[in-house]
Amino acid sequence: MKSFPIKVAVLGAGAVGCYFGGMLARQGHDVTLIARPAHVAAINEGGLRLQTTGFGVIEADGPLRYRFKNGLVCDVVYDSLAYRSRARLHLAAGEAFEALASGDGTEAGMLSLHFSMAGDHQRAHRYACAAAERAAGMFAVTEAVAHYERAIDAARRLPTVGNDEVRKLLVALGDARQQAGLFEAALDAYGQAARAAAGDRVARAAIHGRRAAARESVGAYPLALRETTYGRKIAAGVDGVEGDVVRANLIARAAIVRSRQSHAEQARRMALEAAELAERSNALEELALAYSAVFVAEAQLGRGSMAEWAQRALDVYESLGNLEGQAAMALNLGVAAYYDNHWDETHTWYRRAGDLYRQVGNLLDAAGTEANIAEVLINQGRLHEAEPLLRGAVRVMNASAFVEVSFVELHLGRLLSTLGDVSSAERLLRSVVDKCTHAGQWAWAYEASTHLADCLIRSGRADA
Repeated sequence: MKSFPIKVAVLGAGAVGCYFGGMLARQGHDVTLIARPAHVAAINEGGLRLQTTGFGVIEADGPLRYRFKNGLVCDVVYDSLAYRSRARLHLAAGEAFEALASGDGTEAGMLSLHFSMAGDHQRAHRYACAAAERAAGMFAVTEAVAHYERAIDAARRLPTVGNDEVRKLLVALGDARQQAGLFEAALDAYGQAARAAAGDRVARAAIHGRRAAARESVGAYPLALRETTYGRKIAAGVDGVEGDVVRANLIARAAIVRSRQSHAEQARRMALEAAELAERSNALEELALAYSAVFVAEAQLGRGSMAEWAQRALDVYESLGNLEGQAAMALNLGVAAYYDNHWDETHTWYRRAGDLYRQVGNLLDAAGTEANIAEVLINQGRLHEAEPLLRGAVRVMNASAFVEVSFVELHLGRLLSTLGDVSSAERLLRSVVDKCTHAGQWAWAYEASTHLADCLIRSGRADA
């Protein structure tokens, strides 16, 4: 391991400052201690002696490793270093940890950080990519976001990394951000990915599909449809299986948006078209998405066959090992059971969906599932069990501007009205009606309006 001597001045060197100064001097660094006259005289007369036993600043952290006991002391020492000194220390730390690495990938994140701070972009890129893939595989989406960002930053500084690899990293970053509920940030990553894929029509079209999903999540339905339209135009000249796969994805996503806009008949036709394309191409992910889109349309149309389409999609997602897809279909099967008044079955499906969403780190949809459970509890008259679920879901969703918050709030307003807090219920329900009308969420606007009417009747203002 390389040694990089540095010049260090310790200002106001007392017990702690002299300790760190002495440790640095022991490693061959040029250290100057600036202290009170009495301390300086004592050091000049007897030298600096380190007695570390019981000092309480550094402690062992396994074989060959030491760490600061107090994070504040660590921060103070680190912040006092010049930029170049920090870079040298990060490089030394990175190389030391690299030599001690177990080989199972657990240290990749730490190594990427040290080499990034040291300006060693080659190793920062390699370890950040490994750490990001590991975090994504463990559904640790927040950590995955940080590692993908570091990998992209390093990749852009390396002439050996091409646009195609940068594009793939940006798409992965967008996916992780979207799963974490960072929808605007996801759109930014996808936008950069589209620019990096300027010469690849299939990749660009697929990115528009991802952007459509992000826009749908925040209720921006016209913009989501625009993304699918752009994607289909880009893919129009692509023949063969590649073109069919990306078109199936885009048409299925457009179908889901049209269902959200209460155009269920058109949405169903589009979803069946997407399913035909996916079947012809043997594209299982797109096939499951298309089946899901058929379910959403048929649920709005009130057709009894809707559960069949959700089950088909679930079977495909299970064959693929796609846990998030399984969660979505478990939720849909719970909705189908709810419409059939099979509340025990509904509760079972909802619980399964919530468990799967939490397993993959999707806290937004997990919160939405809690709201679905609360809806059942309200129907059963179990209001005090439902209220904390709804309030918790609202807190989570408001942090990301998630579109499903309107669904949660309309049921919270319904609950408050039933509990007798009609003034709070009225304010909330009027807000939901306004938001849903503005966003074109007509089904939720209608449902919120019926609960608002009930609230007004309860308050003796039937004519309001």
